[in-house]
Formats: sequence, structure tokens, C-alpha cells
Amino acid sequence: MVQYEDAILPLLHRRTLVPNDSPRVQTVVCDSSIGLVGLVVQTIEDIVEASAVPCETTRCHGVAAALVLEDRVTDVVDIEALISDAGLGQS
Repeated sequence: MVQYEDAILPLLHRRTLVPNDSPRVQTVVCDSSIGLVGLVVQTIEDIVEASAVPCETTRCHGVAAALVLEDRVTDVVDIEALISDAGLGQS
């Protein structure tokens, strides 16, 4: 958890995204069913604004779909699955 503005922000980690020995991490703040959460990532390649487009569904847990943005294959992360995996959505 980290302080973000006036709130405490839970952080979601995926070992496949960020090695455990990283001294510094980058975090993408996302809105979710439990409020704002931070998704810890290894690196942020780019920030783009895009319209919703049809995408390929995947069978990878934690990935909702894959699509092509600016000639790059991009995974759409299933934030709700990550929240469930972290046990944060439970009362």
C-alpha cells in the first residue's frame, strides 16, 4: 500500500510483470470495483488514447483481451481478476 493523494492505495503485483528484486517500481492507477488500485508494472512503454475496438479474447488468467494499438500487440489487463487473486475484493 502507498499513499495516493488523500487516500491509501492498495497495490497489485504480478510476479510475471515485475521481478521481486526491483528497487523501484512504476505504478498505473486504475479504477475498479473496490475503488482506485495501483497496478505495479516493470515499465510504462507509452500512454495512448484509443477508442474501444473489438479485440481477441485470451485464455491467460489476468488478461481480459489482446488488441493492436499503434502497431503493437497490447494486453488488456483484467483488474478484477487481479483484485480477486490478491484477496482484496472479499469482505
